[in-house]
Amino acid sequence: MSSNTAFLTDLKDLQSRLGGSQNIRGVDAEQPVIAGHFQYLTFQSGLSMHAMDAVEHQNTESTMELPEGLSFNFMFSGTIDFSFADQQYRIGPDQRRVSCSVIINNSMDILTRSMCAGMHIKKVNVFVERHWLARRCHSPEEVEQLNRLFEQKRVYQWLPEQPLLDKALRLFEVNKVKGLADQLAAEALTLDLLAGCLNHLHRDLETQREGTLLPGANPSQALKQAIDQALDLALDHGATLADIAATLGMSERTLQRRFQSAFHQSVSSYLRQKRLEQAKKALAIEGRSIGEAAYLAGYNHCSNFVNAFKKQFGMTPAEFVKTHQGLRH
Repeated sequence: MSSNTAFLTDLKDLQSRLGGSQNIRGVDAEQPVIAGHFQYLTFQSGLSMHAMDAVEHQNTESTMELPEGLSFNFMFSGTIDFSFADQQYRIGPDQRRVSCSVIINNSMDILTRSMCAGMHIKKVNVFVERHWLARRCHSPEEVEQLNRLFEQKRVYQWLPEQPLLDKALRLFEVNKVKGLADQLAAEALTLDLLAGCLNHLHRDLETQREGTLLPGANPSQALKQAIDQALDLALDHGATLADIAATLGMSERTLQRRFQSAFHQSVSSYLRQKRLEQAKKALAIEGRSIGEAAYLAGYNHCSNFVNAFKKQFGMTPAEFVKTHQGLRH
């Protein structure tokens, strides 16, 4: 692993390369944010590894969009405070024993991570997106198993058995990747660790949910992707339902019928939900005011926006902002 000192610009550059949105608060741009040993590697679209043995130099909060997927953290030292799915968590070693935790995220959501000056963090993280896993399912049973894993958002922590811990240690000790052979070796180690983590998760789920009926098959992912793309266009350009249907090459009636059948809600309610999620991102990541977020969501009256936001997310916009800006209080 390489020795580095990371400043605010380094963190922003990293997030830009990852293709996500991030808001970092409370940072002195002239001073280092993190100093020590760390590296970040992306192997395939949807799979990455991050290893870190470093000291945090500033009290900061970083808010970002977290895609659908699994984020595994092996914590050797230090603690990490974060807010996810409107709940606050702390992960770290348990009574000096290395712990492993996983964030299971079944839809794009906001994650706020708090840094504490002087905190020594030593960890290995493996992140895999849901679509990466889905492409590797080769039977209906594997698809059902994956769907069950993503039934709900959750954060789960356990004490890994020695074989799994040994895999994390091997990955942590990987030297700086210099060429193709090093890249392939690091990727193989990452896949091996991911497989061990998934086996543990599936085994625990079977133990805890023995005899529970499995959910039915998901609606067509191709249809969902096409509709989501059309709805994103509608959000950006104010397209009508007729415009969305035309983009998909079908009539409004067919669109409404297929959407209702696949997702058990109307297109208009789903569009309203997407606009509220866009407002949620604007509040947490872009630092917009509640009035600005209401306008982005298509509401002329702030009170209507507040009521809709609370109905959708179980808290008011002000309560949501407070959740993602008060981890250290």
